[in-house]
Amino acid sequence: MNGTSNVHNDLTFLEGIGLLELKGSKNRKAPVVDYDALHITVPLTA
Repeated sequence: MNGTSNVHNDLTFLEGIGLLELKGSKNRKAPVVDYDALHITVPLTA
């Protein structure tokens, strides 16, 4: 798999979970977000 495919798959995944929206034409889309920051909490214990 090449780098372009990896980026496409990552962006498609992020769109699917609602973190961004891909806007544009079929052949040329750009990621768009409606926020300035993202805070992620990762629990370190089970």
